[in-house]
Amino acid sequence: MRKSPDWRYTYDWHFINLNDDEPYFNPETIDRDGDVLQVIYKAQEQLLDTNNDNESMKQWLRFLGHFVGDIHQPLHVGRHSDLGGNRIRPTWFGDSTYVATEVVLSDSPNCGANGSYIYEYT
Repeated sequence: MRKSPDWRYTYDWHFINLNDDEPYFNPETIDRDGDVLQVIYKAQEQLLDTNNDNESMKQWLRFLGHFVGDIHQPLHVGRHSDLGGNRIRPTWFGDSTYVATEVVLSDSPNCGANGSYIYEYT
């Protein structure tokens, strides 16, 4: 959905960015395009509105579930300066390189014990 032009207006609804010393409920700094907390409140209001049809209610319930998940993602609630975590370079014990585990489906003799997968380290 997020790549569809029809849903582009929801982009800012998935996160909150604040500075360390910035309170959320500040009318001067609150995101005018909305953010995840504002849209959770909006979804609650829409779900309580008995004038909404079933399709609208289903959509708002989907949004609510999605946005509750978003606020539990560490980089969806963060600082303006780190650009949603995109400017933070992760390290592991001081090393900025890491080993990723890739699961490869295969039926080769080198597969794991159950014959359905192998692990390759890159």
